[in-house]
Amino acid sequence: MKMNRVPLAITLLSVAAAFAAPDAHADAVTDWNLKSGELITDAKLGTPPAARVMAIVQTAALQAVEGAQQRQASAEAALAAAHRVVLTRLLPAQQPAIDAAYQAALNGVAGGAARSNGISAGEAAAHAVLAARAKGGGAMPVLATSSPTVKGATRRWQRTDEFVREVSDARVHGGIHFRSATTAAEAMGRRIGELAVQQVLQPAP
Repeated sequence: MKMNRVPLAITLLSVAAAFAAPDAHADAVTDWNLKSGELITDAKLGTPPAARVMAIVQTAALQAVEGAQQRQASAEAALAAAHRVVLTRLLPAQQPAIDAAYQAALNGVAGGAARSNGISAGEAAAHAVLAARAKGGGAMPVLATSSPTVKGATRRWQRTDEFVREVSDARVHGGIHFRSATTAAEAMGRRIGELAVQQVLQPAP
């Protein structure tokens, strides 16, 4: 049976774009990608279910980072919390390993409001994504973000590539990056998605 590989590839791309900011901590994303892959492998899921779990995890990760940025909270704590909630729900048999990874990640984050707010942001993002998946019968949720400074201002995107393009343009126009940097980040995200499909998400023989 052929699986739909697009959701995972585009969510990997969008997470990479979100972490193109200078203050972002991309190592945390890489670490959790690896840990999620290990947990999914240990759970012995088939290829389509494994791809679905990873797509949900990556969607929650993106929204957790956005939430943390809006609250000026710890992105690492948000990522850890989002992964813990989603992976525990989808891979309940792996809960001891999930909890261990969660605690290890939080041990590297200084205590305080930034960590607490990050955990809250991550948990909220995870629950929202899981609820959207349950309500929509598996459809990818619409990407949305609100402004921490302009009350009531919200942007929504139906397609991930539209979101990535707008984020890239905003960073160029805002003087944060040169166009060459955002182009390189987009290419890197696409390559990550392609490699995931080629090396991990092939249909079972």
